[in-house]
Amino acid sequence: MKRRLFAGFGTANIINIIAVLELLPKDGYENFYAFLGEGRFFETVKEFIKSSFAFENIYNLSSNEAVFKITKERLEGVIDIKSFDEIYLQFNGSDYREFTSKYPRADIFLIEDGLKSYLKQSSLFLTHKSPKALYSYNYLGNFLPHECRYNGLKNIQIPKSAIRNAYNFYNKDLAPVYDENTVILCPQDLFASDIMTYEDELRMYSDCVAFSLEQGYNVLIKEHPRTKCPFSPRLRGMYKTEKVKKFSPNTLPIEIYLSKFKPKALVSPFSTSLFLASEVLDCPVYYLDYHKYKPSNLSIKNFDFALILTQSKYAPAENIDKPYICQVSDEINGLLLRLKEIQTYKIFISRAIFYELKQKYGQLNISDENLRQYKINKSFAEIMRNGFYFDLIFYNFQAYKEKIEQYVRVLASAKTPIEFLRYSKYGLKTIFKRLS
Repeated sequence: MKRRLFAGFGTANIINIIAVLELLPKDGYENFYAFLGEGRFFETVKEFIKSSFAFENIYNLSSNEAVFKITKERLEGVIDIKSFDEIYLQFNGSDYREFTSKYPRADIFLIEDGLKSYLKQSSLFLTHKSPKALYSYNYLGNFLPHECRYNGLKNIQIPKSAIRNAYNFYNKDLAPVYDENTVILCPQDLFASDIMTYEDELRMYSDCVAFSLEQGYNVLIKEHPRTKCPFSPRLRGMYKTEKVKKFSPNTLPIEIYLSKFKPKALVSPFSTSLFLASEVLDCPVYYLDYHKYKPSNLSIKNFDFALILTQSKYAPAENIDKPYICQVSDEINGLLLRLKEIQTYKIFISRAIFYELKQKYGQLNISDENLRQYKINKSFAEIMRNGFYFDLIFYNFQAYKEKIEQYVRVLASAKTPIEFLRYSKYGLKTIFKRLS
């Protein structure tokens, strides 16, 4: 009997796991689950996952640390299985290092962690065993998750029917908590990442509530499950009306409700819920442009690029009920997103990829307005349109130099010669993939 270990941080991840299990062979396998999230959620997650009858055992590796930290010794102390044949990890990197070093013979698979999987993360694959594949929903079309585009990681698409089946499994006993005239507002706690203040973020949501009420809609506020400073008390205090309500606190993903009860719209800055609601559940969604509310001198690359991804597909919240027509074709959108990503993260691309993108740029009718819409620097765009590969290298030289220095520091941090050789091996494999 072969053994699979799944590990994750909450109920949204469990939904993804249930969907992936639909694609995997069942005979000859035992499935186990390790919970890595905050301790206060463990009992809820435990009951949630036990109802699926898919797992032999559930291991509690919870922590109240802000950053996930676990030692090899603690893994061995909690999980009583000597080895696994396959390990499925949530795509966020924090659990990758310890699991891959503890179970070096197991095949590693990743399961997407929402929109985060489409953004550039820390390069763990430079110093650790590469996974076999990434399971994703591909709600961005041919714009695959980042590691599939740049590190050659195999992408396995999870059918929309699989996640709908998972939602339907858990939504049977839900009672309606909103009607078809309700706008669901999902705050994202952007202030916690220091790109805007709590008061600025509150003002963004307050404007959304005011607009929704003016249009005759009810508003239901669904706080982020890990929020420390909720917005709903302040918002309900501003608008003393029964039309503004707070979603009852629980750990169920909002998508489970959306799969059973359709609202007027779902609104958020760039939550993964927007993509799942729209692409999987056919629910109307709209975004909030946080750039209008944050200090202009502050920027976090992942958040800014996430907003660009959202803006490329959906209309702003003030357009609820107005017809929305995407301004660019899927082909132009895909190219502009690639260019924006390379510019944002100073990604090193091979000569072949550079000239492939340059050829596409020359074939498509990309306007200055397109560049402004995707916030692509004109000097960078000019290199991609008319320049040479050396021009791009020179343009990003300082960033490349810093990345090389960072990798050298990682190699120097190796505690043993074996660890140094392992870091070198995986790093060289990743680099050669980029060059090919």
